[in-house]
This record gives sequence, C-alpha cells and structure tokens, in this order.
Amino acid sequence: MEAKKDGAREAKMAIALLEALLIAMLAVAMITNIVSFAYGIVAEAALVLAYVWLLWASRKSLGGRKEHLIFFGVLMVLVQLAWVPQKLNFLEFGLQTALLVGVIFVIVIFVMLFRFLYARNWVWARVVSCSGGKAIVETEYDFFNGTGIGLSEVSCARKLRKGERVKVRLKPALVGKRPVAVE
Repeated sequence: MEAKKDGAREAKMAIALLEALLIAMLAVAMITNIVSFAYGIVAEAALVLAYVWLLWASRKSLGGRKEHLIFFGVLMVLVQLAWVPQKLNFLEFGLQTALLVGVIFVIVIFVMLFRFLYARNWVWARVVSCSGGKAIVETEYDFFNGTGIGLSEVSCARKLRKGERVKVRLKPALVGKRPVAVE
C-alpha cells in the first residue's frame, strides 16, 4: 500500500506542477503588453516545453489513462488562446481584456464539461476485509472523481473475498467524493 500512496503523491504533485505551469503560461500571456513581446514568446516557449515534458513524463503516475493526456493537452491549447487578444493590437485595451476574460471562461467551461463527462459515481477498490455487511476497501487514486488512495469502511450486501477487486459507489463529500458501498 505504501507504494500506491507514493504513486498517488507523485500523481498529485504532477497535477499541481501542471496547474502551476498553466497559470504561469496564462500570466505570461497577460503581461506581454507590459514587457517585451519577444521575451514573452521565449518565456512561453520554455513553459510549453516544460509542460509537455512533465505531461509525458508523468503519464504513468497519472494512471496511464488517455483522458488525462487529452484533458491536460487541450487545457494547454486553450491557455495558449490567451495570446490571441494580445496579437489583436488594433483593438482597444478594454476589448482585449474582454477577449482574455472570454478565453478564461472557455477554460472554466471546458474543465467543468470534462469532469461531467469523465467523472463517475464509482471507483475501483480492493477488499482488505469483509464481515457483517461491512467491508474495508482500499481505494485507488482517481483524478476526475476526486478520490484519493486509502482505506474506507463501506457497506456490502454480499460476502467478499480478501483481495477481490470491486466497484465502490461514491457519495459527494465536502471535498471530492467518498466511498459508501460496494456495487
């Protein structure tokens, strides 16, 4: 289990770094009117290369699901759209700002839509023990569901074998979702 926790920590760290790089890319796009445009292009290129390298290097720790690559790849492309208002020099500053806010709005809608399409109301887990209609299960890390790795007590209607892989229904919690019952 310790190795799985390390893998989950590695995945969370990779996601945090990817998010930080996205924020840095957006910040560079926003300040190119203040600093030299050439410096902005160089900084943005370096951030994009670091982002692509990190995404490729962390694909295994993210679970190897193609959805993660698609999600973070499209998110990077959408963040790069923040450069479009900066290139439209003939527009007034207020309209450029409005277009930038529109790009940020599109990014937020994309994230919400992707979570809606790929989040599930269940997660895979391994049975650690089972007795009396209750089971202790070890859940796997799932980015889209917001579940972490760990042990949870859930209800079960049938006898489960130790080590059996089962689907566990999730219930929304304050942060993420929590396991409640074996399906």
